[in-house]
Amino acid sequence: MLTRLCLVCLLAVISPVLTQNWQARPDECGRKHAGISTQIVGGEPAEEYAWPWQVAMLENGEHICGASLIDPWWIITAAHCVDPCYLCTPHVFEFRVGSISLTSKTDVTQVRRASRIFTHPEYDLLDDEEDDHDIALFRMSQPFNLTHDYRVNTVCLPTEDMDDEFGAEKVATVTGWGTLQSGKSDFPDTMYQVNVPIYDQEQCNKSLNGEITDNMLCAGLPEGGGDACQGDSGGPLVALGEGNSDQYYLVGIVSWGEGCGDADSPGVYTRVTRFEDWILPIFNNNYTLDSYVPCVCPEYMSAAVIAGLTSLSILLAVSLGFNTALTIMWKKKSKKGVQDGGKGDIGHAMTDTEGT
Repeated sequence: MLTRLCLVCLLAVISPVLTQNWQARPDECGRKHAGISTQIVGGEPAEEYAWPWQVAMLENGEHICGASLIDPWWIITAAHCVDPCYLCTPHVFEFRVGSISLTSKTDVTQVRRASRIFTHPEYDLLDDEEDDHDIALFRMSQPFNLTHDYRVNTVCLPTEDMDDEFGAEKVATVTGWGTLQSGKSDFPDTMYQVNVPIYDQEQCNKSLNGEITDNMLCAGLPEGGGDACQGDSGGPLVALGEGNSDQYYLVGIVSWGEGCGDADSPGVYTRVTRFEDWILPIFNNNYTLDSYVPCVCPEYMSAAVIAGLTSLSILLAVSLGFNTALTIMWKKKSKKGVQDGGKGDIGHAMTDTEGT
């Protein structure tokens, strides 16, 4: 009996710690700056501070993807936004919050560099056709400063038992700096937003040729129109929780799709509720080597090895053709948000109506 009581006491002490580590400021997350309208019909520019957890992800100073602030120290995005050859050099990735503009600043705009990268171990960074388990976490070198007025804030993380709250026809909002029309390469400086209903899972799987797994969810209008597109990869799909009118949850992470805003072709998102068991140990610094993908291009690689690989690459280029050789030697993801087109590159951006 005494042992059982001690165990109950221990769990009572541990549980708040786990809860706190799962979600920063659980009573404050997902709240927006006062006076911001959430009435969105089609794709339109967002108001300043409207989505205070929206992050711009930069690689070597170039905007490549969207992301979400889930803790002062942590960013969440899509795994396909991560170049595998930068896994050992996380400092090349910067994250910018506090402005709807990619170039202009506000008094709360902040930029932080990454210090660690965790991509899901079941996502194959070297497989161009990989779509499942499309999720990654970045730890910052220093924390972001959250503001008391929610101009910079974290988004709430849903737990697995909340999955039913975000079912078919639930209206969600996707945001980002992606292209405004499928196939275009011009990207707005201003963040856009659009409301999209969550799709029935079976219907989505049918529409997308059976490629939808339990780790994915779909959102979009059956008749087409509002959607995400190239350039928004890794960005947030958020919705209010059940019975909650002022706290938004990160329902999905922009992952892939067939075109943008096409009829009966919804955007596909990583279903965040499926990854509680993966995220929590990392938050609690209780992960193992099996929890993430290790470096594939280590910094400590010797000059001799690099020279040898370069020579081999040249020989392959002569015999197989330059592009083929590079693909074999240094195969990298093409799903880079702002750099790609076609299936899986959906950095989805906001589309009002296709072709307008």
